Amino acid sequence: ERLQERLELELDRDKLEAQANEARQQVERLQQKARALESAAQEDRDSKVKQFDQLYTALMRSTLKDVRRARLDSDYEPVLNDAEYREASSMVTRRLMYYVTLLQMSLADPEMPFPRFLLVDTPETAGIDLENLSRAIGKIPEVLAGSKQPAQVILTTGDGKYPPDLQHLRKVILTDDDRLLKMRANP
Repeated sequence: ERLQERLELELDRDKLEAQANEARQQVERLQQKARALESAAQEDRDSKVKQFDQLYTALMRSTLKDVRRARLDSDYEPVLNDAEYREASSMVTRRLMYYVTLLQMSLADPEMPFPRFLLVDTPETAGIDLENLSRAIGKIPEVLAGSKQPAQVILTTGDGKYPPDLQHLRKVILTDDDRLLKMRANP
């Protein structure tokens, strides 16, 4: 009877060892798969950052003078000319072109997790001169024209603060007399 018990225990132990071994092998396969996925994700990130740098550099060169190179740093912050000093007014162009570049990439790649929508609120508040602001805003229709994907850009800015050739694209003009929210005639 004791021998029978020992035999049953030995058989149970063999089953448990086989299950543990199978679980170890499954963990190793999953770890290999996770490493492969992480490597593919890193390659995808590197590829997207490289693509961003190329598009961003082209946009920045065409909107601001003296820009040789624009890129993302390790924190995904835009850097111009290897972080040499730029006047404060370049901040608006740098930020606007950052988001225009993301929009351009999302229009080119349906898998890009950036919406095909851009809302830009009053970019002239940061002290940009009118010529640079107009040139930067003028890049938005160029990016949209190069795509077959639908997209929407809402830009709020002061009257006369955008390129004259874009005036036909205005949908709403707000003035002191004609505001977005209107007082009810009979409250």
